[in-house]
Parts: sequence; C-alpha cells; structure tokens
Amino acid sequence: MAGRRRPSFIAVVGSKKTGKTTLATFLVHRLVRKGYSVASIKHVHHRGFSMDTPGTDSWRLAKAGSRTVVVISPDEMAQTTRLGQRLQLFPMAVKAALGIRPDVIVIEGFASMLHSFSNPLAIIVMARDEDDLLRSLNRVPRSVVAISGSIAETTSKTGHNGIPILKYPTDRERLLRAISKSLRLT
Repeated sequence: MAGRRRPSFIAVVGSKKTGKTTLATFLVHRLVRKGYSVASIKHVHHRGFSMDTPGTDSWRLAKAGSRTVVVISPDEMAQTTRLGQRLQLFPMAVKAALGIRPDVIVIEGFASMLHSFSNPLAIIVMARDEDDLLRSLNRVPRSVVAISGSIAETTSKTGHNGIPILKYPTDRERLLRAISKSLRLT
C-alpha cells in the first residue's frame, strides 16, 4: 500500500466499445477502497479531443496561445497542454501520473506501448469475439492476466492459451484475484 517505491500498472486494452472504461473505473474504485493510492491514464485515439469546454476561461486562454493552462479550484486542479507536434504521448502520461507517487496506475488503452515496460504490469484484454481478441493479443506483451468483454458471453471457452476468459461484472472477484496475484497486491 502507501509507500511503495515502484508502482504497479494495470492496463485495460482492447477495441473501441468493449467495456474498457467500465472495467477501469471499477478497478480504480476497488483499489481505492482497499487503501491504494491510484492514478489513471486514458488514451483517446481521435484528434480534436479536448477536456476543455469551448467558451470557458481556460479554453479562451489556450486559444489565445497559452501552451499550458492550469486551472485550480478549492476542490481540484487540472492542466491542459497543447502538444503541437507528435510527441511520445505514453511516456508523458506515465510521468504525469507518477507525479502523485501512486501505488497503482490504471491504464486504459496504449496497448502497443506496453512492450517496453519494466514496472510490474497486469493486462486485461477486452474483446468482442475471437478475431477481436487475436488482434488485441498481437499488440500487447505476455503480461495478460485475463480476457473479458462480450467474448465472455459468446464463447463456450473458459480460457485462451491458459489465460482465463472472465465475464465482467459476474466474475469481477476472480478478475481482482488474478490481478492481485499477478502484481502481488494484498
């Protein structure tokens, strides 16, 4: 729990609309309830996405040319940075998440970036069907601890190459145990 030197990482990867955000949200909630400090990283694939709402003061500051806008209120702080040219997005996101010194970082997406990872990593692949599963498995390292998504409802298999196929939310406790065992979380 608190005070770990190297955080553990849980990555939820898969195609669009497979339940990644739902599962990632559940994992964050449960880890926080267990007393872990958690940070999250989400990859948005489409251009033009902005957390800033058009017309707000922070949006106006960014439109005026500010590369970074930090907004702070009594309850929270947010930072938006205009990236300009294509940068190494995943390392930037990890560095930002590490800033709070979390015990666990939950990643949604970034499947193809996980190969060079040296921290403890557990991957859950969300898939619709066998073809979708195979495409996702080809993009990630061998740290997959479970498979979920609608494939769990449509397949009679209990696993794929030794990786359990777990139906979420029905098998959520088994999913948590698989992650905890893989990352040695208590």
